[in-house]
Amino acid sequence: MSRSKQFLNILGTQTLIDYTIERIATFTSKDNIWILGNSEQDSELDRLSSVPKDQILREPFGRNTAACIGWGAFEVFKKDPEATLVIVPADAWIEPNEAFTETIEKGIHAAKETNSVITIGIQPTSAHTGYGYIETVKSAQTVLQVSSFKEKPDKSMAESYLSKGTYYWNAGIFIVQAKKLMDLFNRHMPTHYELLKHISDQQLRDSQEIAPFYEELETISIDYGIMEKISDDIKLVANIGLELDANKE
Repeated sequence: MSRSKQFLNILGTQTLIDYTIERIATFTSKDNIWILGNSEQDSELDRLSSVPKDQILREPFGRNTAACIGWGAFEVFKKDPEATLVIVPADAWIEPNEAFTETIEKGIHAAKETNSVITIGIQPTSAHTGYGYIETVKSAQTVLQVSSFKEKPDKSMAESYLSKGTYYWNAGIFIVQAKKLMDLFNRHMPTHYELLKHISDQQLRDSQEIAPFYEELETISIDYGIMEKISDDIKLVANIGLELDANKE
């Protein structure tokens, strides 16, 4: 079985997930980190010794990002009802670390102050077709109102986005208070809410016990399930100092 991208040494001496853990540890303790994986990755997940074992969640099989993020939100909320979630792709390559930390800290502050969902936008440096884009309302502020999310464009559309100056590369990062995200699941994805709440309330962790509930979940991303429905409740923290993996296709 091939290894998932996050478990590969692609851009250095460590795996991408190891780099992501180190990057997150610049703004919070590793005791606050949760990993969302699946049972097929058991051997890889078992070696992540820097993260508390009971904070590594293993889905029986994938149901896209809404399921795993929703389950994670319920579990974090049980431990800390006032928690703010910083949801980061395990295979992300974002640098430099100093700019990343500064941007995340601004996002955490904005999420608490506005009770909104915060996403991170990176100033595009080229008409890249390998990233999704986020359209914003033009403003001189660093916290911007999101207008819409755009799928990966073709070259001409990417050039159009670049010329307008109100579009940002989508880093795939969301910052939101746990209780806020659970409310959004309840309103926009009630089936997910009920099933994931049951899994969490019953403290189910064994993949065979969880599987029947996962079978009932729609396979859908959190972007489609929630974020694209609430663009008026999403703010973007922009940072021109961050860079994404320029080799992404």
